[in-house]
Parts: sequence; structure tokens; C-alpha cells
Amino acid sequence: MRGRGINREGLAALLPVRDGREAEAEDVLAALPSGHESPFTRIGSTHFARLVLLAGFPDRRHGGEILPGLPACLFFAAEFDIPVAGYLEAVCAVMPAEADAVFAACVGYPGARVPPVFTDWMLRHRVKAGFSLHANPQANVRQVLHALGLREQIIGFAVETRALAPADLKAAWDSQDWGNVA
Repeated sequence: MRGRGINREGLAALLPVRDGREAEAEDVLAALPSGHESPFTRIGSTHFARLVLLAGFPDRRHGGEILPGLPACLFFAAEFDIPVAGYLEAVCAVMPAEADAVFAACVGYPGARVPPVFTDWMLRHRVKAGFSLHANPQANVRQVLHALGLREQIIGFAVETRALAPADLKAAWDSQDWGNVA
């Protein structure tokens, strides 16, 4: 789905983990920085990226018993502003060491050295997402970050100026540079 030039296709992939490598995958995920420190933020088009280790799939038909014979899987989901193939190539170019660490425990992982091979591998494991979250469907990442920066600036202004008289508050407001926040 596209909205005014913003790619909203996203990606969801279910990647089987090799037997005996679940703890390794879990440790890598636990050590991966999150938030603004996440390696996915280095790809400027990332709205969000999530990695979850799924070990054991409950059978809803049989009281939640774990379905036998299914491997643990690494679930990867991301929303971004560029085409899927371009995003996966960016993963290889911008965060190859992290990609290798994160996906190394997965069956058939080819490494990040050859982006087309990585892209093909990831797309073979692509699953249809049940839904997609687009809190700002008409905004790209840069616009969202600008809006969040402006929000923080306004909150800070409100806290700092809460005791000012109306005339002083207006003067303080007028002196702000509201257009140049990151």
C-alpha cells in the first residue's frame, strides 16, 4: 500500500532457527541495542524494526499444547519508507556485522556480504502480516523525527515558562526557533 510516495509495504519474515541455536539467538537479541541506539536506525528510512524469538507454537485447538516438530523461529518485522529490496540491501550495507550476528543462527543464512543473496533468502521467508501500523501514514522518517523533536521542544518550553506572566510568555514564545528542531 502506498500513500503519497511513502512506501508502506513493510516486511515480516519468519526465519527458522537451527536446532540447538535458540539460546545463542536469544543472547544476540538481548545484547542488540534498542531505541535510538538500534542499528536499524542507521538505515534512515526505518520507522520501526522488531526481532522476536518464537520458541514453541501453541496449538489453539488442543488447549495450547506446544505443536511438535516445529522449529523455533526468529520473527523479523520492519516498516520503512523505501522498497523492500532496497531496504534489505541497506541492511547489508549499513549494518552487516549486526545482520550476521542476528541471523547467523537461522537455517540457510547466507550472510550479508552479497546483498542480492541475503535479499532472496529473506524474501523466501516472508510472511503476510496480519496488519501493519502506520501511525503517520503520510510522513517519512525525517518528518516524523522532526515532529517528535518539535514536540519535545514545546514540552520543554511549557515546563520552563509555566510561571511567566502573559506578556513574558508571548515574548519567550516569539523568541523560540520552532522550525529548526531535529
